[in-house]
Amino acid sequence: MKKILAAAAVTCDLSGHVHQLPKGNEDIEPVSLSQRLGGTGTYMGRVWNGLHLPYELLACAGSGVYGDAVKDMAEKEKLPLVHESDEIQGCTYHLIDDQGRSAEVDVPGAEYSFDEDWMAYEDGKDYNSLVLADDLLSGPDADMMLETLSWLECPVFFNASAGLDKMDEDILASVWGMQPMVFLQAADLLSWAKTGSDIAKGAKLLQKKTNAPVVVYTGKEGLYVEDGSQQLRTPDEDEMAAWNQEQLDTCAAALAAAMASGSDLRNAVMFARDLTLRFVKNKGVMEDFDWQEQKQRLVHILTWKA
Repeated sequence: MKKILAAAAVTCDLSGHVHQLPKGNEDIEPVSLSQRLGGTGTYMGRVWNGLHLPYELLACAGSGVYGDAVKDMAEKEKLPLVHESDEIQGCTYHLIDDQGRSAEVDVPGAEYSFDEDWMAYEDGKDYNSLVLADDLLSGPDADMMLETLSWLECPVFFNASAGLDKMDEDILASVWGMQPMVFLQAADLLSWAKTGSDIAKGAKLLQKKTNAPVVVYTGKEGLYVEDGSQQLRTPDEDEMAAWNQEQLDTCAAALAAAMASGSDLRNAVMFARDLTLRFVKNKGVMEDFDWQEQKQRLVHILTWKA
């Protein structure tokens, strides 16, 4: 069975709970510390693991204490993290105060790198889709990565949920040239399109540029879809009002999974929406029976379509 090829980072996230966020250069001692995997590769990989879909991650783990931690945690989660580097692994620090406010410090390292040798012996016929994530496309090797992957003859999906503003304009132009289906937030679409508050107009402009569907997360108003011939909007849902990065990446992964499996766009968008709502309702914990239900829904969509 053909695989999804995903260029997305797997990172080491450190969370420290503090009574007050630092306001200057003062020292601060966390009340508690925790460590977990982060990055778009992690969040999307968990969805594909849950759905039992084959995929490959173009993600790298570096050396050092954080690199060792990433390798160990990825192995336990069965994330196919097969690329390693002698460069030092970075990490992301999250400070969270008693009121739930947070501050983030990103110390980048090997996790944002790419080596063209990773694809030297790969057969493009093994993949049914290419998923590009904006975290790796913001890395130092993004131009080489896009050039290396440009020979693949399969549909491209661009998960831009973390924001287009972090990406170089030339890199973004190269991505548009690959004619990807795009998933992004409304604020980023409007900032790029310069259409004021008109999401429909902005989505139309982007769709014309990529000649592929555009799916926009608009908050509690749902997902807005423009495919060039029709416009769709999923039902309003209060639980969609403030999806965080993990939830957005979960939605993007479910959408990419449904499309790669052969679903039509309308059903793929509803599948992604509903799976993410279940994820939110479960506070990020999906048990085996939750995944089994989602797999059955996807099979039903594909069977009904056939």
